[in-house]
Amino acid sequence: CDFPGCGREFSRRFNLKMHQAIHNPKRERPFICDKCGKSFCRIYELRRHEVVHSKERKFVCEYCQQKFSRKDPL
Repeated sequence: CDFPGCGREFSRRFNLKMHQAIHNPKRERPFICDKCGKSFCRIYELRRHEVVHSKERKFVCEYCQQKFSRKDPL
């Protein structure tokens, strides 16, 4: 991605194009979290976000035993 400060790389052009859309400040964000009001462009982003409001932390770091609501911080 050639957006200043980003530098993300993708092996597929489609993925790069999808990613580049996040840098557009005018993009539509119709999916809104009913708990905190944060908005998202895609429904899957909202669904992924919603678990941060859950008390459930089912992903555990094997090194420090810290628990997370999502797998991606591991």
